[in-house]
Amino acid sequence: MASIHARSEEIIFHGLVQGVGFRMTAARHARHHELRGWVRNDPHGTVTAIVQGLGNRIEAWLECIEGSLPGHVARIQRRELPGTDEFAAFRILRG
Repeated sequence: MASIHARSEEIIFHGLVQGVGFRMTAARHARHHELRGWVRNDPHGTVTAIVQGLGNRIEAWLECIEGSLPGHVARIQRRELPGTDEFAAFRILRG
C-alpha cells in the first residue's frame, strides 16, 4: 500500500521519453495530483523528475504517465530524497 505521508523522490524515466510530449504529460498529471517539483530532459536520452507530495499521489502520478504514453517507458529508477517542501509548484525545466 502506498504511503499517505509526504515524501520526495528523484525519478528517472528510460525509454522513448524525449520528443513525444513526455515532460508536458508528466507536468499536467503532477499538477492534477497536487505534486510539486520539476521534470527535465537529460542529455543521455532519459527524463528526470524530482517530485514532492503524498506517497499515494506519487504512485497515482506514475500510473497516469504510463497510461497516457503506453509503451514509451521501458524502465523507471526511483530514489527517495530528504525534504518534502522545497518546491511551491511543478515546473518543466529546459534539458
